[in-house]
Amino acid sequence: MVRKAAEGRTTRRSSSSSKAKTSSNNGRRKVSPAVTDTVTAGDYWHAFTGTRAFIPIITILATLVIVGIDLLISWNGFNLFFKLLGVQILIVFAVWIIRILVSLGNDKSDR
Repeated sequence: MVRKAAEGRTTRRSSSSSKAKTSSNNGRRKVSPAVTDTVTAGDYWHAFTGTRAFIPIITILATLVIVGIDLLISWNGFNLFFKLLGVQILIVFAVWIIRILVSLGNDKSDR
């Protein structure tokens, strides 16, 4: 493409000039920060949830936490401790029975 300048000279406009500017930058590499493969606690948790030991260990830990909280609430008053523990066991048993009945109802409706 040729165009006339105000002074009467002809100048050529070329698209290669923009390519030439960018090609000179190609020789310089941008140094990116090194990516390290760090292992976080989330990675360990995700790996642990996939094991067969996950459910028994979590069940034992939850039971210990509940018994510990009951001991803290009762302040070594064993009557109160066993009443709290008994109520919690009854609640867990009722929820377990309800889940079984709901799952049996879902299995029959699928057929």
